[in-house]
Amino acid sequence: RELLGPNHPGTLASMNNLAQALSAMGDLAEARPLQELAFEGTRNLFGERHPTTVVAMSNLAEILYSQGELTAARSLQEHALEICRDSLGEMHPSTLTAMNNLAQTLHELGGHSSAILMQQQVVSGRRNVLGDEHPDTVQAINILFGMTGSN
Repeated sequence: RELLGPNHPGTLASMNNLAQALSAMGDLAEARPLQELAFEGTRNLFGERHPTTVVAMSNLAEILYSQGELTAARSLQEHALEICRDSLGEMHPSTLTAMNNLAQTLHELGGHSSAILMQQQVVSGRRNVLGDEHPDTVQAINILFGMTGSN
């Protein structure tokens, strides 16, 4: 911040990275304001549909999800998914990750049938794009199993 300023891409990337590290360590109270700043900064600098902004948006949604703010997380996840679909296509790995994240939130919010349908699409897409053995495919299958097993 001191060297480059608060709105420099390098500063915003560092904020995003620090917020993700804090989140991974379980310090969501410290991570959230940094991630909010990173999201707002990238949105102001690059625009709402830029890939860097979508990553920051998704990271903020992840923190909100972890804090139990599922409705707010869902809103950001839906927006991120819309942008990914429009810019990358339905089968891009980033789009499938956005779908995966939204499906989990929908499931937590009680939308079990819509979440299961969406997660089935994630599994199918990841199988087609990444193959059956890829860790992301296996993760999607495990999430789907958890959804159907707890329903």
